[in-house]
Amino acid sequence: MLEARKSVLLKLLKDPDSRVREAAAQSIDKIEAKSELEPLIEALKKGDKLARLRAVYGLDIIDSDANIDALIQATSDKEPDVRAAAVKILGKKSNPKALTALVARLKDEDRAVKIVVIEALGNFSDTKIVDLLIKILDVKDIELLVASINSLGKIGVQKVENILLALSAHSHPGIRAAVAVALGNIKD
Repeated sequence: MLEARKSVLLKLLKDPDSRVREAAAQSIDKIEAKSELEPLIEALKKGDKLARLRAVYGLDIIDSDANIDALIQATSDKEPDVRAAAVKILGKKSNPKALTALVARLKDEDRAVKIVVIEALGNFSDTKIVDLLIKILDVKDIELLVASINSLGKIGVQKVENILLALSAHSHPGIRAAVAVALGNIKD
């Protein structure tokens, strides 16, 4: 069955209409990506750190529930670099299925992973996420604070306006700059 699909798609690559050629090319890419899924998942389970990182980035190009599940598992990898990469990709895909795993990583022992998580959460417009990001505004860590402000700005809900206005007087210029950008993104 797969060979029949590929055969038809290869013929459609020669179609006189560019829209048909484009659609066929995208479908071929999807089919080829799916065939890569199993080896990538296997590399995530058994590979060394570099193989697991490559697998995570390989999963970025595949659109399926199986790759989201694999990326969610990778957020618990023993290596912070692998966790951070998985979190970043899950944030980019903004699949609601990943929210629980991302929120759990807010307690990651690695600061860099926490920053990536906070940035990733900015791609979700769930009101629970806004509340979590607001709680992070109480931390003393400037990078965590800036990441949270940036994410709140990406979400752009009016609920945070007064909080951001108060932070506009912060002593750190990075905070004030993030606030300025976030205030410009608030939806009326």
